[in-house]
Order: sequence, then C-alpha cells, then structure tokens
Amino acid sequence: DRSIRAIYPLCHRIFIMDDGSTDGTQEICRGFRNVVVLESPFETLDERRDKNWLYDQILGWPDYQPGRYGVSWPEWILAIDGDEVLDRNDVTKLFSLMNDSPASVTALRLRIIYLWNDEEHRRVDGVYRQFSRPSVFRIINPAFRFQSTPWGNGANFHCSSIPQELLHLASETDVRLNHLGYRDRDDRLRKWEYYNRLDGKNP
Repeated sequence: DRSIRAIYPLCHRIFIMDDGSTDGTQEICRGFRNVVVLESPFETLDERRDKNWLYDQILGWPDYQPGRYGVSWPEWILAIDGDEVLDRNDVTKLFSLMNDSPASVTALRLRIIYLWNDEEHRRVDGVYRQFSRPSVFRIINPAFRFQSTPWGNGANFHCSSIPQELLHLASETDVRLNHLGYRDRDDRLRKWEYYNRLDGKNP
C-alpha cells in the first residue's frame, strides 16, 4: 500500500506482478484506480525471465498498441520492488527529472536508503553508504532485455531493474528510494537464511 501510494502521483498506470504473494497484495491493489495486477504464469523463480515477462505485458497493454503514427508507449518506466517506497520529499524532484531531462538521458539511478531496525535509522557502513541502482528508464527499444546473472543457481538473483543495454547510460540522481526489506530483524534473518539456501556459494 505504501509503495503504491508513494508513486501514484507520478504514474499513468501501475503494473504489479504477483508471483504468489501471501500479504494481501491483490486486495490492496483493488483499492486503487489504474493499478493492474498481473498474476505470474510461472511456478519457478527466475528474476530475468519474470522482469522480461512483465515488461512485455506492459508493452502489449491495449492502451499502448500501434496507432496511425506508430506505437505509443509510456515514455518512462519506474521499476521498484514491493518493499521499496519512494521518499515523499523526492516525488516532485523525480517528476521534474522525467519531464525536463533531455532526450539523451535514457535512464536514472535512485539512491537506495536501507532502513535499519526502525524508520528513523539507516545503515551507512560499507556498500550501504552510497548505494544507488538504475530504476527508471525510457522505452527506446522494445527489444532490449533484462540481464542474466551467474547467481541463484539459475534464478538470476540481483538481475537489473532496467534493461541491460541501458545500464551504463544511467544518470546519477539524489532521489531516494527507502528500502524496508531489512528494517525488521526477523525479516533480515529470514532473508539471510533464504539466500544462503538458494545461493550459498555466492561470495
């Protein structure tokens, strides 16, 4: 709910991929107009496959079909996870970046803020200090695909959030994306066990 509310002012339509959630995702989404829930057709885990599938669903959405003057798609896609919340103080800033950036800017990096123990504290040691991730991109070529990774024993863990061809073109921003997935200690331990079980040999 918080994730959707934070980006709602920015988005013409919000697409949610539900891959077997147990947290009431579909019920939450029904409370919003212009939110589309797409149920995953897959039973296995593969981040690259899932992101490419979701991207294709967006490009093929009826509102975005070819017209008299060619294909009309959204200009930008903002790609975030369900445990990430755009900082409310940066909504206007991101809106301006997407509307005022020259055409040569094809992707944007957002700063990932790792909330820790509560929402008043963040983790700032090591990789957490200045971590950013390409999370916003223009649709400039529908043939672009998301990257394969060597992690997760075929699950492509840590797959990029934007197509691979745009990764090196992403411009740095100071727009903050608050990551809640490590906020609670129980969640951190659960994820530690999960990743070690499925990707234990990843250094």
